[in-house]
Amino acid sequence: MRIVENIKHLSVKNGTTIPKLEKEMGFGNGTIYNWAKSSPSIDKVQKVAEHFKESVDVVLYGFELTRFEELFRIIMNKRTCEQFANDLSIDLDIVETYAFGITTEQPPLDLVKKLASSNPYKLIVDDESLFAAAGYELEEIDGDLLEDIPLELLHHYQEQGLSENEMVTAYTKFREAELIDALTEASNTVGSSSFEPETIAAHHEGADWTEEELEEIERFKEFVRSKRKGR
Repeated sequence: MRIVENIKHLSVKNGTTIPKLEKEMGFGNGTIYNWAKSSPSIDKVQKVAEHFKESVDVVLYGFELTRFEELFRIIMNKRTCEQFANDLSIDLDIVETYAFGITTEQPPLDLVKKLASSNPYKLIVDDESLFAAAGYELEEIDGDLLEDIPLELLHHYQEQGLSENEMVTAYTKFREAELIDALTEASNTVGSSSFEPETIAAHHEGADWTEEELEEIERFKEFVRSKRKGR
């Protein structure tokens, strides 16, 4: 079972070994290695998770499965599996696998990158949280994420002497600021006298907004306001 490999990884990460861990946990010799053949009781898994200050998901699956599925559905939002697969250019089977909680396998890094690059809800699901939930360290893949930054902006960051990690963080904040501006402009359109509620879509800055999308924008505005108050 993967659980043994996961515990071995956590042990190395925390400067210990499985035999030492078993002794500290009060388990018999070879108890954890036997979990490769038979499933452990949930209380023992919980005990190991608490020892490493990790979730049960991390011990069982090697990543935050439940959290990743939640973030996946937030990014997917109201799109159908077919629409989401088409938007991200990935197989429909992969979308359904995580949308419906069919698998416990760690999501491929390429999938997580596509989710991050096409995520319109950075205020709710930031890149660091997404990659961490999927079991990846953001610092290990910052170089790949730099590909999402426009060249002109990338040069600006380089001139400022920012590290790759700082560039990714700065660009994420830049995207958040853009989203806030877009929400503000859209809200002004909704409240203007020229807005016709009986029309199917509203027009703003060259883009058409459906009534459903405008309602969603209002919900996002409330979220932004609440987040600002908490700062």
